[in-house]
Amino acid sequence: MRVDVETNADVIAASFGVLASDQIPFASAQALTSLAFDGQRASKLELAQALTLRNRFSQAGIQVNRAEKGNWPNQQAEVGIDPRRSYLVDHVVGASREGGRHGRAILADERLRNARGRVAKKDRPRALLRWAGRSRQPGRPPGAQNGQQSTPLPFLIQSSKWGNEVLVRRSGPARYPLLIVYAFKRGVSIRPEFNMETVTAAAVQDGYYAAYTRALARAIASAKSKGERRASRSRDVRIDGGR
Repeated sequence: MRVDVETNADVIAASFGVLASDQIPFASAQALTSLAFDGQRASKLELAQALTLRNRFSQAGIQVNRAEKGNWPNQQAEVGIDPRRSYLVDHVVGASREGGRHGRAILADERLRNARGRVAKKDRPRALLRWAGRSRQPGRPPGAQNGQQSTPLPFLIQSSKWGNEVLVRRSGPARYPLLIVYAFKRGVSIRPEFNMETVTAAAVQDGYYAAYTRALARAIASAKSKGERRASRSRDVRIDGGR
């Protein structure tokens, strides 16, 4: 989402003359960028309350595009979701996902998560389904010899409980019990529970005047400092009279 703020800054800028040509566009860009980061922080807090987060991967997907001085007077900053975390958009607007060929994968074996809450690529649905497709004999790796120690391969079965396929593996040499690794479910509805737009808009509304005042004060102080340095340099110049 963009951080859009309507102001009369261009009218004010005209009354400042030369100062406006450089400092006010800079101050405006700084203020909008500051507000975008306020919205980012508010969105990350809201995300942590709306969803169960096992690590910072999802929160890191809320990113900011800065406002640019050169786009004056039509500047904008953006708070958005990185494409690699596009699943978060479903939690903002709501969605219904069918999943892939087998449906949407739901992790059942939480032991597959590492200390950071991530699942290794080799243990994700796509990789395990590929192994399941290669397995000619459920639970036994292709090419394994009798008596050879190996990790039982997963395989698909139809589950009356889930109403769809589940990916299971044997926990030992016996036929049972079976350990469910992933369950697949079709037609999963995702409710809009991440109020990103609401909290970002509130952060902008609450902080705009303070952010713009701070940015403008810094810009004016910077302009004065530059002016004083130029004046100092001009006083130090010696004019050669030709003698």
